Amino acid sequence: MPDHFYYILFGLTSVFIFLSWLKSGSFFNPVTIFNLWWGFFLFVSSLELAGLRLPSMRAYYLLFLAVTMFSLGGITFISGKKYPLKPVPDINKFIKPYKLTVFLYFQILMTIFLLIYSQKAVSMLASMDPGQYRAIALDESGIMGDNRKYFFYIVLPSLYINAFVSICGVLYGRIKKRYLLLALFNLLLYSIVTIGRVPVFIAMMGFSFGVIYLAQIRKIKIRLIYVLIALIPVIFMVSMSVFRKSHASGSKGILDIFLSYFVWYFTGPFTAFDYFLDFCKEGIGYQYSYARAIFAGLEDFFDPITRRVFSGYQPINESIHGFVSNFRSLGGTATHHNSHYTMLTEFMWDAGIYGIIIYSYLFGAILSKVYNSFRTKHSISNFAILLLLTYLSLMGIMRWELRYIWSWATLAGIFLFSQKFIVKKIALDPANE
Repeated sequence: MPDHFYYILFGLTSVFIFLSWLKSGSFFNPVTIFNLWWGFFLFVSSLELAGLRLPSMRAYYLLFLAVTMFSLGGITFISGKKYPLKPVPDINKFIKPYKLTVFLYFQILMTIFLLIYSQKAVSMLASMDPGQYRAIALDESGIMGDNRKYFFYIVLPSLYINAFVSICGVLYGRIKKRYLLLALFNLLLYSIVTIGRVPVFIAMMGFSFGVIYLAQIRKIKIRLIYVLIALIPVIFMVSMSVFRKSHASGSKGILDIFLSYFVWYFTGPFTAFDYFLDFCKEGIGYQYSYARAIFAGLEDFFDPITRRVFSGYQPINESIHGFVSNFRSLGGTATHHNSHYTMLTEFMWDAGIYGIIIYSYLFGAILSKVYNSFRTKHSISNFAILLLLTYLSLMGIMRWELRYIWSWATLAGIFLFSQKFIVKKIALDPANE
């Protein structure tokens, strides 16, 4: 790797972290978090730890461009204005009891539903190894069968809505902890059904950044019991990784898991993006989709209606999936990579290099505006949306999650349930009005 790669990497991230810190008054703002995350994995990708092919400098320059435009968008709109969060005098003043009870019963219904499917999953795993099970888990031929659409349209968004609303409500002291425990339990069940780790990882990331952001508007105490509870999802994900790897040929234990699930998953997309630049040319491999790719999750939601209204209509996700779904070797441990090509792939699918410039800038700007609102209004909806958008910005290192229905449904559901149905809008001080 040429020396100027490291000069650019550390120069850009250092400047943007300093400027965002200076303007916001807080070190751990969305721009800093984004730069630390992306900068770290860009650095790791240059070390060739798992034997993956290095991306070309052309790919790295475009990645640097995305980091730059996101940071500029964030710094442009980020504000230093904030109000301290005052203690909640009575938790019941924030809750509409009958509506929260309905919400709770719906989550319990999800628990029963997932317990039934987890029992089916255990039975199926008795006759196949985890790799075979995982290969069909999300297809109609797997455990979901004909109910697959209900999982993606209702069950998964419901679990994420409950998780993000509960995390923020508990951190604010406005929702009782049992709701958060139920949310985590349901995500664990869903992960068992699909032999996946992403739902638990999302909740863990949401809680972690929730604590980081909350520390900017109130003093918090880290208790041992909270640390022990926070370790549950970590232990679960490690155990699930070991379980999935235990039946794989050539597994080498913890080191192999580290290389496969850390280095490969978080740096392989850079190499995959380079592959996209080489072998998927605009006009040959795809046509510019002009904002359809970044809104692909919304397009999929209305797909049943759109297909009936417009004959010959083809969702943009089908075109993108046709390219990213194929398994490709990226070298080293990444023998069968697919799906994860960074969010830049969708940006370029929409508008080429202009997509990287415009969408990255807008993403940073939107995230900073939500961050400003969180620090001044202290509503559960703003807090939860901030956590979800922070997660989406970091997972852009893998793929553009707004290509999927769950992300849009979760965003809409957070606003709908937390602001309209569950939590009253009460002003503790003039800043909260």
